[in-house]
Amino acid sequence: MKKIFTFILSLLLLSLLIVGCNSTKDTNSNSSKEMNISNVAKYKDSYVGDNSAIFNILWNIPGGTFVKNVYLDTKKQPYSINIDYGIKENSNLKEEDLNNYWDEETMKKVFLNNATTLFILIKNVDIVTFSLDSAPQKSLSVTRKDLEEFYSKDLTPYAENTSLWQKEILDDILKSNDKIENFYKIHIITVK
Repeated sequence: MKKIFTFILSLLLLSLLIVGCNSTKDTNSNSSKEMNISNVAKYKDSYVGDNSAIFNILWNIPGGTFVKNVYLDTKKQPYSINIDYGIKENSNLKEEDLNNYWDEETMKKVFLNNATTLFILIKNVDIVTFSLDSAPQKSLSVTRKDLEEFYSKDLTPYAENTSLWQKEILDDILKSNDKIENFYKIHIITVK
């Protein structure tokens, strides 16, 4: 009887360990600094008022683990999305996780990538604003026009041609620190 109890207890502890490791893996899987277009392409032709699509996009792009608040302004044009990155209450993330992920280089790349992704997938978004709840707080507001001038083209066709999106945006622009820095010479991240 004692051997059976020990065996069952061991199985239970092993199961808890496996579940605990898997939940940590799931939490960290969408804090990647790289993006998989196939995870978000299904949300093409979304609108600012489609809460479900917006949250699914944000969860599947870099920094998704750190989305703290999202505000959708759909009352009148220009339509906007405001995303606050930080640590949610009751989250298993710590301030150290936030600081380790959001270094200066990552913040610039993630803000530019995520704004680009939102403008590609969401038809009627005009302005995207990101805020990073760090010390000091940092924010960036960018318009569709700003990004289309930066890329020298309309972004919406990329939703239909994901291989071109991968090649021209992710591989060419967002893997080039020089091109990212050129964007931030014009579009300044505000520090509070």
